[in-house]
Amino acid sequence: MDVEEHVCQSCGVPMNPEDYAEGSEKGDFCSFCMVHSEFVADRDAVKARIAERIQEMTGKSRDEAEAEAEDTMNGLNRWAVG
Repeated sequence: MDVEEHVCQSCGVPMNPEDYAEGSEKGDFCSFCMVHSEFVADRDAVKARIAERIQEMTGKSRDEAEAEAEDTMNGLNRWAVG
């Protein structure tokens, strides 16, 4: 049986039960992005976090990582356009 991977719909980080906001065992957002039912990470902070992870994982330049981060964010519920 495949286990569905849950990712934060703000920053795209894969989440384990301990990563969910509010200490719940499921949800759409991680504890980095949401605290006490409010978003604490704005767009710039989220984009920087994603770009940093991309750079660490792939060795891409900062510009390349930021462009990929922007693409990633556009596919997440919090940032989706249209």
